[in-house]
Amino acid sequence: MSRSTSAPRLSNAGKARGYARLIEAACSAKPFLLLVAIIALVGCEQSGRATGPDLAGSLLPNSAVGAGPTDLGTLPGGDFSDAFAVNARGQIAGFSNLAPGGATDHATLWTVTPAGIRTLDLGTFPGGTFSTAFGINNRGEVVGDATEASGVGRAALWTVTPSGVTVRDLGTLPGGGTSHALGINDRGQIVGLAGIAAGTHATLWTVTPSGVTVPDLGTLPGGSVSAAFKINDRGEIVGASSTATGANHAALWTVTAAGITVEDLGTLPGGTISGASAINARGEIVGSSTTASGALHAALWSVTPSGVTVQDLGTLPGGAGSSATSIDARGEIVGFSNVAPTGLAHATLWIVTPKGVAARDLGTLPGGTSSSAQGIDARGLVVGVGTTAASATHAELWNP
Repeated sequence: MSRSTSAPRLSNAGKARGYARLIEAACSAKPFLLLVAIIALVGCEQSGRATGPDLAGSLLPNSAVGAGPTDLGTLPGGDFSDAFAVNARGQIAGFSNLAPGGATDHATLWTVTPAGIRTLDLGTFPGGTFSTAFGINNRGEVVGDATEASGVGRAALWTVTPSGVTVRDLGTLPGGGTSHALGINDRGQIVGLAGIAAGTHATLWTVTPSGVTVPDLGTLPGGSVSAAFKINDRGEIVGASSTATGANHAALWTVTAAGITVEDLGTLPGGTISGASAINARGEIVGSSTTASGALHAALWSVTPSGVTVQDLGTLPGGAGSSATSIDARGEIVGFSNVAPTGLAHATLWIVTPKGVAARDLGTLPGGTSSSAQGIDARGLVVGVGTTAASATHAELWNP
């Protein structure tokens, strides 16, 4: 499967590339493609092993990381990489190709230490060729997707120990073939999406010693497709779902002993389309929504007993569009905004206070022209992707 590596404008090449296989493999239904495009702008067990360093250790202090941006590089021989998530141990999940041209991508784990950056190839399922890591928790458990020998993409859970790497196939929903894990919390609950007989649905995986349970989270009333992108430690899940009108809206799922409920988070005033990409421990939700003018803007949702409110986070000065991708426990938000006059995307940090919203341009790698922030940890370390002076696309790290 080929992927474009051209420099991004509003959307970023790294995330588009990371989701390219997800889109190809999951389903060809047009509503689903739109659903994933919003966020992009925004039982069976198999095992494989690859040797690697011991990545366990104490929390990494921010002082071990330069102000950045720092180029995380690629796996040996590669020229393209992307980082999606970072935990409090300085472990970063993403992917890298193994050779120029992108013939094979592998899930990658970077570990930032005072001595430097270590890069580990997480591998694929036995016989597979592609894999991507989208999420990591503070225990170092990594989730994403990988292809089987047949070429089908399945949700994957990687565990890294001193003796190597183990990858587990999380399975899919009944009647489905493909599945993709996109987020994991510190309780080990995993969310993503899986194919069903007609389309794809948001999915929750729970791994226990007796096996894996895979409940279907369903859709908003009248909807046909959905995807879950992140879950916090309270078990609150966010993503997007199609609605009865066919529009895609940000959604919040709550799973209790009594069952599963899903709430439509709506859009910015006058908007028609939205998607939620992350939720923090306080229940603050970020993502993107169209505005009354049709522009795509980063958005912040707050859910209270009295209802849902949504705030437009705006753009960098002169920008026309933006998207929020992650939020930390302190409420700091990252994503990207395009900038004037080039229209290219720049990684962005939003700080929301009672006085208003401040948007900060995190910049690019030296000589690069575009970037996107895609994950932030509890200490404020930020990871994402950007172009280099040589026009390559590499995973990168900021310490703003």
